[in-house]
Amino acid sequence: MVGSRRLSDDVIEISGGKQPSSNVYLIISKNMLVDLGNKENSEEITNELNKYTKLADIKTIVFTHLHYDHTGNPLLLKDAEFYASKEEIEFLKTYAKFADASIFKNIMLKVLKEKIEGLKVIKTPGHSNGSICLWKEDDKILFTGDTLFRTGAIGRTDLPTSRPEKMQSSLIKLLKYDYKEIAPGHNLEHGRLL
Repeated sequence: MVGSRRLSDDVIEISGGKQPSSNVYLIISKNMLVDLGNKENSEEITNELNKYTKLADIKTIVFTHLHYDHTGNPLLLKDAEFYASKEEIEFLKTYAKFADASIFKNIMLKVLKEKIEGLKVIKTPGHSNGSICLWKEDDKILFTGDTLFRTGAIGRTDLPTSRPEKMQSSLIKLLKYDYKEIAPGHNLEHGRLL
């Protein structure tokens, strides 16, 4: 079952659903989503989002990385602009097994810059070569994708596009952020991916 909770007045976490489930974050003031979850959960995620906003009002979607369990169904938000790192966009061309490249056939992916809608983009290769995190300074929320989880666990680095040799330096980058809340790509219980 998909549910939601507030991380701040401005940020809603939507999580749960069929496995592998991943989190979707709505940043209300920016009309922005961070990741889209698993495509299998798109209907439930859409229903949950509709409690807080209209899909037509969503203007920006930022992907922390383009693994299939984070890219959902972008065609439901076809009027929005979609962003990922340059490395992840290149990844789509090579590793279709881990990214459902077909869902982006009619969607234009734009390359992320150093900031988007006032959020700082932090390059954190490790889980994938083009993984990124986002820093929302006013709420002190760090959106970490599959780089770092609330339990302190880190994302897998044994996938074809992983860069295990870069994970430590990516984690060290995150230490300088005085976050109140980590907003990860998945919720873990007892160190296992749910």
